[in-house]
This record gives sequence, structure tokens and C-alpha cells, in this order.
Amino acid sequence: MLFVGVDLTSAFAKSPRANDVAVLDDNLNCRLAQAEWPDAACVVARNPSALRKMIAEAVGSADEQVWAIDGPQGLSSTGQTMRHCERILGTPGRTPEGLPPAQPGGRPFGDYIRSSIDLFAALAASQPALVMAGNIGSATLFEVFPGAEWRVLGGKTLPKKTSAAGRTTRRALLSALGIQGVPALPTADENDALVAAYLVWCTRHAASKVVLRGSPPSVSGGEVREGYILHFDSGAAVDRGQLELPEAQARPVDVPVESEDEDWGSSEGLVLKLIDYGVVHGSCPENGWLQSGETYTCRTLAPDPVEQFRLTHSPTFSGGRGWKLDPSAKQLLTKLGYATPSHLGESNAVTLRIQLAQET
Repeated sequence: MLFVGVDLTSAFAKSPRANDVAVLDDNLNCRLAQAEWPDAACVVARNPSALRKMIAEAVGSADEQVWAIDGPQGLSSTGQTMRHCERILGTPGRTPEGLPPAQPGGRPFGDYIRSSIDLFAALAASQPALVMAGNIGSATLFEVFPGAEWRVLGGKTLPKKTSAAGRTTRRALLSALGIQGVPALPTADENDALVAAYLVWCTRHAASKVVLRGSPPSVSGGEVREGYILHFDSGAAVDRGQLELPEAQARPVDVPVESEDEDWGSSEGLVLKLIDYGVVHGSCPENGWLQSGETYTCRTLAPDPVEQFRLTHSPTFSGGRGWKLDPSAKQLLTKLGYATPSHLGESNAVTLRIQLAQET
């Protein structure tokens, strides 16, 4: 069996970049390739033969395959500004309820989101059939968001993915997972394609390491809506003692400079995951950057409105890994325009993009 990860680009750019494709076999031997988009009209038409061929030719084998695409599979539910899975994992791009135009420019990420949705629709209609994720064991077509996966694997925010330090650290993580044949210094896109391929490898070889986050896909108005993102469980974190890094890179950057959003999965800033109205849990991998005893002044980042808040360490919380949020989590989410159900937990968690702020 082959496991295919695709780091997606926009089909509607003036000069579309090739999509990076990573292929793993059952033994975690890797191969890298690129897949060129067909013409834009073919993508808009969701031609199942041409778009399936685009990736299949890069894979180059008739073996049974499971695919992972770094991009949204569907639109948000009617009346929503983002999908449930995007709210849980804190993606920088938010998929709207209406199909973005098939052209560059306009709404941020719009042409990229449209490319991905068109691709998923074509692949789901292609032959042999690719089955979108409704459960882990039988699906053969998954959506992934590498930006969230590196945080889990590394246990904290890593250096910017396009920097030499970021590329080296991610390569070390891939090697620690047992992936063979990784180039000495993969590009950021190759790293993302490889972690996507490893995610779907886990669906057949290490299912306890992965979970589905979000709501099941449905069809409304002729379009797929919502859908799951395949995500590492917290138990997938790599033991940092296993990493083989140059001494200068032995410890990742805790608070990197906020970078530009290059694509739907390019978030490089800090994130804060909220799974409890009463306290922020430092045990969440996404919150691994929090240091016991420290108090932080933070602000939220786009696409959310900017709101400032404080995190005060709560030493009496279990394991000493808790922080009180001021204003409270419910008050902050209300200010940001989120729904505030009676209970906040893992199933309806909210992940915010944030940066540390100066005291005022």
C-alpha cells in the first residue's frame, strides 16, 4: 500500500506552482515528486479524470493508495464563517459558506481554498473511488493541516518552516518517526507533504496516533460542507531526546517572529487551545510553550479581531500546568464572536492564533 501526501498550491495563480507530493510505502520509505496543475478551466469543471491523473502520475504506481490533501475539502455550514474543524485546530484560513471565485486576489486564501474544494470534489467523483473521511479505517481521502501537526510532534512551536532551522528541525522529527530517505534539507513544502503522508500511514499502521477533528462531511446545495481534518493525538509527540540536530538547533524557538500567511496551512505564530472555561490547560500540546510560574500578556491575531488578555499561572491546578485567563475564556470568546455553549471540551475546543504583547 502507498500513502500519499500533497502540499497544495493555488491552481488560479498567474503562474501556478507545482504541488509537492510525498509517497510513503508500508515500511516508511519515502519518495518525493511534483504534480503540475492542468489548466484552470479543467479545475473549475472539476474534471475527475484530469485531476486524479495530476496526482496519480506523480505517485506512479497502481498499488492501493490512501491520500492526504493539505487544503479544505468543503465549505462551512450555512450561516457560518468557518468550519468546525478550522475552529478546533486554529487554521489561519477560514472557509466560507459560499464558493470563492476561481481567480487570484480578493478574499485572503480565496483562490487557494477554491482550488482545494474543486480538487476534493473531482477526486471524490473519480475512479477508482476515493472515499472521504467519515471514519479512519476505511477512508482513502483525508484532509490535513500540517501547521497543527508540527506543533504536536515537536511539543511546542517550531522555528519558521521556511528557515534553515525550521526545515532542519522538521526533518529531524520525520527521521525520528522512522521515515527513510528524507533529503538532507527538505523544502518547507516537502516537509509538509511528508507529514501529510505519515498521517495517512498511521491510519493503517498506527491508528491510535491519529484522530478526526471536526464534523462529518455533508452535501448541501450541490457542495460538500464541513468535513474532518486528520490530526495527531497528543500521544504522537516525539521524544525530543530522539532528535538528531546540530547543537545550535537543539532547542526550537519558543516565540518566533510572526510570519506572513503564505497559504492556508502556513501559520507560524503561537496558538492557544481552549478546552475549559475555567482554566487554560498547559498539558495540551498546542499550549506546550507555556512555562510554569510565568504570567503572559497576549493578543489574538487575524483572522480573529485583536483582543488583549492575560494568562496567570495557577500553581494549584493539577500538575502545575494551568493558567487563569483574564478576561475569562467565555468572555474572550464572546468578544471574538464565537459561540459559547454551556460546556467547552475537546470535542468543541477553540484554538486561537496569538502573539505575546507588551505590558500596558
